[in-house]
Amino acid sequence: PDPIDPDPIDPDPIDGIPAAPAPGLEPHQVKSFYSGAYPTIVPNMFVGSWGQSTKAEIMACGGDEAYRLTNFNYLGFQFSGSDDVVDISDMKYIHIDLYSTRDMDINIHPISLNPTVDGDKATKHLTAGEWHSFDMPMTDFPNVNFASLGQFKFENMTPAQAPAVKRAADAGEHALYLDNLYAWAAGTTGISSADAELPADGKVYDLFGRIVRDTPCLDGLAKGIYIVGGRKVAVTR
Repeated sequence: PDPIDPDPIDPDPIDGIPAAPAPGLEPHQVKSFYSGAYPTIVPNMFVGSWGQSTKAEIMACGGDEAYRLTNFNYLGFQFSGSDDVVDISDMKYIHIDLYSTRDMDINIHPISLNPTVDGDKATKHLTAGEWHSFDMPMTDFPNVNFASLGQFKFENMTPAQAPAVKRAADAGEHALYLDNLYAWAAGTTGISSADAELPADGKVYDLFGRIVRDTPCLDGLAKGIYIVGGRKVAVTR
């Protein structure tokens, strides 16, 4: 389906959005597009003018920074004004952190250039009022040439009239926050108490009950104890 055109909203900043989860990977495991945790490989990245209604701004979130997208129908990041590309073919996953002030579905497209390939996408569901950390295997985008990556595109796939899960700080508005967009490949990671018995779906939590990942993938996590499928899992390196 085509992206949904939303109802206009007041784009004034909303207070009270927490910082995205802090990444736990080592810098040598990462090729970052946008994250305060790592140097970027695309210093000239910008929001493309693609006829969208979306307003994009960088703002503070709980002591960190994130993109805030309002009036969001779709948005694209371009790596440079001259269609420069980057080679991330040595990586294995694309990571992104997303926070929505209402329940919504979003399409995520990595786009390769020369020639342009933008048909592959991942559709993700966001529950209002929490950060979601997605680690998408690059094999999920089989037609994208990751040796010639040049753009990312994001599409709002939820009708504007969908019920909102509102908090007082939202004042009935809708905004999408985006942080920590990077590619990564794990080094050697040992799992001392889970081995191959992880559930097929579910989430990874830290010992404080905070969501670390929306999928039961332990590759590249920092050394420590996590909760997966109700079990404690020790990750050692």
